[in-house]
Amino acid sequence: MKKELESIRVEYKSKPLNYNNLLPNPIHQLKLWLNEAIELNIKDANAVILSTFDKLNGVQSRVVLIKEITNLGLVFYTNYNSVKASQILNNNNISLCFFWSKMERQIRINGYVEKTSDETSDNYWNSRPLNSRISALFSKQSSEVDKNYDLEKEFEEFKNNFKDKVVKRPNNWGGYIVIPNKIEFWSGRNSRQHDRFVYKKNKDWLVKRLFP
Repeated sequence: MKKELESIRVEYKSKPLNYNNLLPNPIHQLKLWLNEAIELNIKDANAVILSTFDKLNGVQSRVVLIKEITNLGLVFYTNYNSVKASQILNNNNISLCFFWSKMERQIRINGYVEKTSDETSDNYWNSRPLNSRISALFSKQSSEVDKNYDLEKEFEEFKNNFKDKVVKRPNNWGGYIVIPNKIEFWSGRNSRQHDRFVYKKNKDWLVKRLFP
Protein backbone atom coordinates (compact mmCIF):
# COMPACT_ATOMS: atom_id res chain seq x y z
CA MET A 1 0.00 0.00 0.00
CA LYS A 2 2.79 2.43 0.89
CA LYS A 3 4.43 2.07 -2.54
CA GLU A 4 1.11 2.46 -4.31
CA LEU A 5 0.39 5.66 -2.42
CA GLU A 6 3.87 7.04 -3.03
CA SER A 7 3.51 6.44 -6.77
CA ILE A 8 0.33 8.49 -7.09
CA ARG A 9 1.33 11.74 -8.74
CA VAL A 10 -0.85 14.17 -10.61
CA GLU A 11 0.52 16.94 -12.79
CA TYR A 12 -1.90 19.83 -12.57
CA LYS A 13 -2.58 21.84 -15.70
CA SER A 14 -5.22 24.39 -14.77
CA LYS A 15 -5.11 27.93 -16.13
CA PRO A 16 -3.01 30.45 -14.19
CA LEU A 17 -4.87 32.30 -11.45
CA ASN A 18 -4.04 35.94 -12.05
CA TYR A 19 -4.50 38.71 -9.48
CA ASN A 20 -5.85 41.06 -12.15
CA ASN A 21 -8.62 38.59 -12.98
CA LEU A 22 -9.82 38.15 -9.39
CA LEU A 23 -13.02 39.84 -8.29
CA PRO A 24 -12.68 42.35 -5.42
CA ASN A 25 -15.21 40.45 -3.29
CA PRO A 26 -14.23 36.82 -2.56
CA ILE A 27 -17.86 35.75 -2.13
CA HIS A 28 -18.46 36.84 -5.72
CA GLN A 29 -15.32 34.96 -6.79
CA LEU A 30 -16.57 31.88 -4.93
CA LYS A 31 -19.92 32.10 -6.71
CA LEU A 32 -18.09 32.33 -10.04
CA TRP A 33 -16.07 29.17 -9.40
CA LEU A 34 -19.07 27.29 -8.02
CA ASN A 35 -21.14 28.20 -11.08
CA GLU A 36 -18.36 26.89 -13.31
CA ALA A 37 -18.33 23.62 -11.35
CA ILE A 38 -22.10 23.31 -11.77
CA GLU A 39 -21.86 24.02 -15.51
CA LEU A 40 -19.30 21.19 -15.79
CA ASN A 41 -21.88 18.86 -14.20
CA ILE A 42 -19.56 18.04 -11.31
CA LYS A 43 -21.49 15.77 -8.96
CA ASP A 44 -22.34 17.49 -5.67
CA ALA A 45 -20.53 20.64 -6.75
CA ASN A 46 -22.01 22.35 -3.68
CA ALA A 47 -20.52 19.78 -1.28
CA VAL A 48 -18.07 21.23 1.23
CA ILE A 49 -16.10 19.84 4.17
CA LEU A 50 -17.21 21.53 7.39
CA SER A 51 -14.80 21.36 10.35
CA THR A 52 -15.90 22.18 13.89
CA PHE A 53 -14.17 21.93 17.28
CA ASP A 54 -14.76 21.24 20.94
CA LYS A 55 -12.32 20.52 23.79
CA LEU A 56 -13.62 17.00 24.42
CA ASN A 57 -13.59 15.63 20.86
CA GLY A 58 -11.19 18.01 19.14
CA VAL A 59 -11.68 18.81 15.46
CA GLN A 60 -14.40 16.90 13.61
CA SER A 61 -15.09 17.14 9.89
CA ARG A 62 -17.93 16.07 7.65
CA VAL A 63 -19.46 16.96 4.29
CA VAL A 64 -22.45 19.30 4.13
CA LEU A 65 -24.24 20.82 1.15
CA ILE A 66 -24.30 24.56 0.61
CA LYS A 67 -27.83 25.55 -0.35
CA GLU A 68 -27.48 29.31 -0.75
CA ILE A 69 -24.76 31.93 -1.00
CA THR A 70 -25.75 35.45 0.00
CA ASN A 71 -23.68 38.63 0.18
CA LEU A 72 -23.19 37.79 3.86
CA GLY A 73 -22.11 34.16 3.57
CA LEU A 74 -22.85 30.49 2.85
CA VAL A 75 -25.96 28.69 4.08
CA PHE A 76 -26.38 25.02 4.97
CA TYR A 77 -29.08 23.12 6.88
CA THR A 78 -28.88 20.45 9.55
CA ASN A 79 -30.29 18.93 12.71
CA TYR A 80 -29.76 21.31 15.63
CA ASN A 81 -29.31 18.27 17.92
CA SER A 82 -26.39 16.94 15.86
CA VAL A 83 -22.77 16.78 16.98
CA LYS A 84 -21.83 19.58 14.61
CA ALA A 85 -24.57 21.79 16.03
CA SER A 86 -23.43 21.05 19.58
CA GLN A 87 -19.87 22.00 18.69
CA ILE A 88 -21.04 25.17 16.94
CA LEU A 89 -23.06 26.12 20.02
CA ASN A 90 -19.89 26.00 22.13
CA ASN A 91 -17.52 27.43 19.52
CA ASN A 92 -18.97 29.01 16.41
CA ASN A 93 -15.60 29.42 14.65
CA ILE A 94 -15.45 26.93 11.79
CA SER A 95 -13.71 26.18 8.51
CA LEU A 96 -14.99 25.02 5.13
CA CYS A 97 -13.15 23.44 2.21
CA PHE A 98 -14.38 22.98 -1.36
CA PHE A 99 -12.33 20.77 -3.70
CA TRP A 100 -13.18 20.18 -7.34
CA SER A 101 -10.71 17.63 -8.71
CA LYS A 102 -11.97 17.99 -12.27
CA MET A 103 -11.26 21.74 -12.17
CA GLU A 104 -8.06 21.40 -10.11
CA ARG A 105 -9.37 24.05 -7.74
CA GLN A 106 -9.82 24.40 -4.01
CA ILE A 107 -11.40 27.06 -1.78
CA ARG A 108 -10.68 27.23 1.95
CA ILE A 109 -12.87 29.37 4.19
CA ASN A 110 -12.54 30.47 7.81
CA GLY A 111 -15.35 32.24 9.59
CA TYR A 112 -18.05 32.05 12.20
CA VAL A 113 -21.55 30.62 12.17
CA GLU A 114 -24.97 32.01 13.06
CA LYS A 115 -28.40 30.42 12.79
CA THR A 116 -30.56 31.60 9.91
CA SER A 117 -33.94 33.15 10.60
CA ASP A 118 -36.99 30.93 11.12
CA GLU A 119 -38.40 32.34 7.90
CA THR A 120 -35.31 31.29 5.92
CA SER A 121 -35.36 27.81 7.46
CA ASP A 122 -39.11 27.44 6.85
CA ASN A 123 -38.80 28.48 3.20
CA TYR A 124 -36.09 25.93 2.51
CA TRP A 125 -37.87 23.22 4.52
CA ASN A 126 -41.03 23.67 2.47
CA SER A 127 -39.05 23.35 -0.77
CA ARG A 128 -37.70 19.90 0.18
CA PRO A 129 -39.21 16.65 -1.12
CA LEU A 130 -41.78 15.11 1.23
CA ASN A 131 -39.63 12.07 2.03
CA SER A 132 -36.70 14.33 2.95
CA ARG A 133 -38.87 16.27 5.38
CA ILE A 134 -40.23 13.10 6.97
CA SER A 135 -36.71 11.66 7.17
CA ALA A 136 -35.55 14.72 9.11
CA LEU A 137 -38.34 14.12 11.63
CA PHE A 138 -37.56 10.41 11.82
CA SER A 139 -33.81 10.72 12.33
CA LYS A 140 -32.19 10.94 15.76
CA GLN A 141 -28.99 12.01 14.08
CA SER A 142 -25.77 10.40 15.37
CA SER A 143 -27.51 8.55 18.22
CA GLU A 144 -26.73 4.84 18.56
CA VAL A 145 -29.10 2.23 17.19
CA ASP A 146 -29.24 -1.57 17.47
CA LYS A 147 -27.07 -3.34 14.89
CA ASN A 148 -30.07 -5.28 13.58
CA TYR A 149 -32.43 -2.31 13.50
CA ASP A 150 -34.44 -2.38 10.26
CA LEU A 151 -34.09 1.26 9.31
CA GLU A 152 -36.04 1.08 6.05
CA LYS A 153 -38.96 -0.80 7.60
CA GLU A 154 -39.19 1.56 10.57
CA PHE A 155 -39.04 4.58 8.26
CA GLU A 156 -41.85 3.26 6.06
CA GLU A 157 -44.01 2.70 9.15
CA PHE A 158 -43.14 6.18 10.42
CA LYS A 159 -44.17 7.69 7.07
CA ASN A 160 -47.69 6.32 7.50
CA ASN A 161 -48.22 8.81 10.32
CA PHE A 162 -48.06 11.67 7.83
CA LYS A 163 -50.55 10.66 5.17
CA ASP A 164 -52.51 13.72 4.05
CA LYS A 165 -50.81 15.85 6.71
CA VAL A 166 -48.72 18.99 6.46
CA VAL A 167 -45.16 18.15 7.52
CA LYS A 168 -43.98 21.20 9.43
CA ARG A 169 -40.37 22.03 10.20
CA PRO A 170 -39.39 20.87 13.70
CA ASN A 171 -37.65 23.26 16.09
CA ASN A 172 -34.52 21.09 16.07
CA TRP A 173 -33.91 21.49 12.34
CA GLY A 174 -32.84 24.58 10.42
CA GLY A 175 -30.14 26.59 8.77
CA TYR A 176 -26.77 28.08 9.58
CA ILE A 177 -24.97 30.83 7.73
CA VAL A 178 -21.17 30.82 7.61
CA ILE A 179 -19.89 34.40 7.68
CA PRO A 180 -16.35 34.35 6.26
CA ASN A 181 -13.42 36.43 7.47
CA LYS A 182 -10.81 34.61 5.37
CA ILE A 183 -11.12 32.90 1.97
CA GLU A 184 -8.26 31.28 0.05
CA PHE A 185 -8.41 30.30 -3.62
CA TRP A 186 -6.05 27.57 -4.87
CA SER A 187 -5.47 26.52 -8.46
CA GLY A 188 -3.25 23.55 -9.36
CA ARG A 189 -0.27 24.32 -11.62
CA ASN A 190 2.65 22.53 -13.28
CA SER A 191 5.56 21.34 -11.11
CA ARG A 192 3.61 22.10 -7.93
CA GLN A 193 3.85 25.85 -8.60
CA HIS A 194 0.26 26.27 -7.53
CA ASP A 195 -1.47 29.64 -7.52
CA ARG A 196 -2.80 30.77 -4.13
CA PHE A 197 -4.58 34.00 -3.27
CA VAL A 198 -6.06 34.75 0.14
CA TYR A 199 -8.66 37.38 1.03
CA LYS A 200 -8.84 38.63 4.63
CA LYS A 201 -11.63 40.77 6.01
CA ASN A 202 -10.86 43.96 7.87
CA LYS A 203 -13.27 46.75 7.07
CA ASP A 204 -12.81 45.78 3.44
CA TRP A 205 -11.48 42.63 1.82
CA LEU A 206 -7.71 42.64 1.32
CA VAL A 207 -6.13 40.11 -1.04
CA LYS A 208 -2.57 38.76 -1.00
CA ARG A 209 -0.72 36.13 -2.97
CA LEU A 210 0.88 33.17 -1.15
CA PHE A 211 3.72 30.82 -2.01
CA PRO A 212 2.52 27.34 -3.07
